[in-house]
Order: sequence, then C-alpha cells, then structure tokens
Amino acid sequence: MTIAGFQKKGNDVIVAFDDGTFQNLDYRIVVDYGLWKGQEIDEKKIELLSYESSFLKARDSAFRFLGLRLHSTSELKLKLQKKKHPQEIIEKVLTYLAEKNYLNDEEFAKQFVSERIKRKKVGVGKLTAELMKKGIKRELIKENLLDIDQEKYLENAVEIAQKKLSQIRKKEVEERKISAKLYSFLAGKGYESDLIRKVIAKLQLLQED
Repeated sequence: MTIAGFQKKGNDVIVAFDDGTFQNLDYRIVVDYGLWKGQEIDEKKIELLSYESSFLKARDSAFRFLGLRLHSTSELKLKLQKKKHPQEIIEKVLTYLAEKNYLNDEEFAKQFVSERIKRKKVGVGKLTAELMKKGIKRELIKENLLDIDQEKYLENAVEIAQKKLSQIRKKEVEERKISAKLYSFLAGKGYESDLIRKVIAKLQLLQED
C-alpha cells in the first residue's frame, strides 16, 4: 500500500493509506524512519512501526512515573497496565529500564526502608508488609532490614511512644490500661513485641521481666 498523507495530532501522526486505512504512530517513529507521502509500505513494516511506536509511548509513561519517585518493578508494571499498554510492550519496557538501571528493586527497597523509618518511624513488621505489597522478594526485604540502625530504630519508637503517651494520659489514669493502649499503638506501627516492652520500660510504665 501507499502512504496517502499525514495528520499531526498531539505527539501522534495519523498516517493515511491509499486503501482508506489509517495508522496512529508516534511522531518520532515517522521522523526516525523518514516516512513520506507516496511511499510504498507493506503490512509487515506497518506492524513493526506500530510496535515501536507503542514501545515509545509505554516507555514515556514509565519515565513519567519514575520522574516522580523510585518504583519497584511490580508497582510500575501495575501502573503501566492501568494505562492500557499491551502486556508484551510492558515487559519489553521493564526489561529495558532494568538493563539501563532505571529500575532496580534492590535500590528501591533500600531507599524505601530508609525513608519510611526516617519520616514515618514505622517498625519492621509494617515495612515488611508494605514491601511485599510492592512486589519485593522476601530475601531482599530481609537484607535491607538487617541494615537498620538499631539504636536509631529504638529512638524512633521511644519518640512516637512519648507523643502517644501524652494523648493516652488525657483519657486514662490506670497504668495497666495506659500500657496496653501504648503497646497496641506500637504494634500497629509494626514494632516487635520485645522492642515494645523495652520502650514501655524505658518510659517507666512497665518493668522488664
């Protein structure tokens, strides 16, 4: 078939053929392949151009997401699926990004743990659940949790416990109930039982066994 004309539409170019059919292509594909009006082109070539155009669009979407923050492979894949990109194209984009080191689950997990501990002061239980939800493998999660500064980790727990304690004391006077509510709060933040007991003991609410 023969290219009958072009029509620009945003970042796309609608390519019209002499048989009355049309094909939407990314403008970069039209430029890179030097397509022109009157050019003879077969269906196999059109399929190739369409495939490469779809790849560029999906890659652009991925870069926009990655430009906001790091993503795990799993969550980026899900976002691209929601954008209705073809599955085959998504897999190719993910492979490309991993090869170029734009997508790295190890680096993502490391930064995620660091940021969540620093800003949200959550415990390893919650961190583990959140990372698993983002598709990070258990082995990688364990490696990153082992790197946590335990002294700072305890300080975080004490800090948020002190703030919560002042709120609890406004409603409770019985030490047993205060301890129970504080324990429940820290457990909800993902802290381990042994560490919670240390925190409560440090706040002189409960003596360690």
